[in-house]
Amino acid sequence: MVEVKRKPVIVLVVALTAAAIIGVLNGGLSPVGAPATAAPLAADTATVPTTRIVEITLTGEGVTSADITMRVGNDTSQESVDVPMADELTGEPGMTFAVPAGTFVYFSAQIENDYGALDCELTVNDVQVSVSHADVAYGIVTCSGRV
Repeated sequence: MVEVKRKPVIVLVVALTAAAIIGVLNGGLSPVGAPATAAPLAADTATVPTTRIVEITLTGEGVTSADITMRVGNDTSQESVDVPMADELTGEPGMTFAVPAGTFVYFSAQIENDYGALDCELTVNDVQVSVSHADVAYGIVTCSGRV
């Protein structure tokens, strides 16, 4: 009678099964020792915008100008503006600019006299982030957020 040795076949089947399981866990089937590569999932192919479009509007009643303070990242500026505030380049209401994602934006405006009202709004990619209203003498509106 001839003795059949089946141990090497069983060991080979177990080794191939283990390699297949490890390959699947690593993202796909691959030859033993070769890096597994997986096709990207749908969520992986979506890109996250790295730039944000910021719009700040300043409107009012009974107020023709206001003193503003604006901080974008580490840059701060102060000036007097007409109300309603308009973009210097386009003449469109408000001001619009692009900043890197994660930038902190701060805007405040103060009524220059003892009457009137001011409103400010900060939007990022057309989504309202902050609003403020003041209707007291020398009142201040503040809109800010990390965009």
